[in-house]
Amino acid sequence: MPPAELVSLLFENAANIWVPPTMGMAAPLTDILVHTQDIARPLGILVPVASEHVDPALTFCVTRKSNQQFAPARRYAGVRLIASDLKWKYGNGPEVSGPAIDLLLALTGRSSALSNLEGEGVAMLSTRLARTTQARPLLGRRGS
Repeated sequence: MPPAELVSLLFENAANIWVPPTMGMAAPLTDILVHTQDIARPLGILVPVASEHVDPALTFCVTRKSNQQFAPARRYAGVRLIASDLKWKYGNGPEVSGPAIDLLLALTGRSSALSNLEGEGVAMLSTRLARTTQARPLLGRRGS
């Protein structure tokens, strides 16, 4: 698709507020926050995110609704998650703390965020993310 056509299409759909059924507004917010970082970080682009925008996405990721699509509970069970830039905490166990956006990325399976987190629970979270990545190949990837 030519860039001009893509830009036009984006403008046409800018006001679209479609929400996945039963997921609520936090689902598309989480998608936007996570995928923006997925694109920007490997390119070395810093995209600042206001921590108060991450708060509802973090809360969503630890709900039953998000377990299949965003953050399986087995990934974060048994650790205490603490956002260092918010008054957001969740769970019990060894602590994992750091910026809210990095907690969100780790909850949604991005091991690259682990280097920005600290605490006794980081190793446990790292092991779980490694297992998840090995068990589920990237979409579109064909066997080698």
